[in-house]
Amino acid sequence: MPPYNKMLALYLQQNLIFLCGGKDYEGYNVKNESFFYLITDEPLKRAMSEIIMPIPTDMSERTIMKSKYSTNKFQKMASMSRKRYGHFGIFHMQLRCVFVFGGYNEKDEPISSCEKYSIMESMFDRM
Repeated sequence: MPPYNKMLALYLQQNLIFLCGGKDYEGYNVKNESFFYLITDEPLKRAMSEIIMPIPTDMSERTIMKSKYSTNKFQKMASMSRKRYGHFGIFHMQLRCVFVFGGYNEKDEPISSCEKYSIMESMFDRM
């Protein structure tokens, strides 16, 4: 399950990140999988912490604001045509696609090709 080492992560729009490729944590398997990572923030909630007593006569409570996530999911997409890690990419807004460049294959050889990866329109319509 993602995220993987040396995978590409691109911010597409608020609360939507595109992830692809990478190596598993053992470093043996290069991946061609791709995912959308969806994050939806809940309103900030107060969490009470322990009572802090810096000076014995001064007892105060400290509140911490924390962000909780109602959705924190990886949504699997169609796989890339090539397995790669250590690659980079750009998102082209008008074409609604990601261009993935370079990286390394399973034999740790450099990849000198570019791959165009179309992003589903429906994903943007839901956000």
